Amino acid sequence: MQKRVPLALTLLPALLFMVVIFLFSHQTGSESGRLTKLVLAWLAERGIVLEGWFRENAGLVLRNVAHMVEYGILLWCWLWP
Repeated sequence: MQKRVPLALTLLPALLFMVVIFLFSHQTGSESGRLTKLVLAWLAERGIVLEGWFRENAGLVLRNVAHMVEYGILLWCWLWP
């Protein structure tokens, strides 16, 4: 027999991650740009060198990938229980 998990506990991870998304979405452009530069510097330290189109558009690519990842995590939080 399967135990039922209270509804509040099944929704809690998704609700908490929505708060995280909300906090990140309220960053100013300069704060977001600074964070993007930090991530790109971290990648460069590990030998990940971007060339060509990716080098010129690294901020755009990184931000779009970050959005896909965060909404993927949110989907996982909803489907997890």
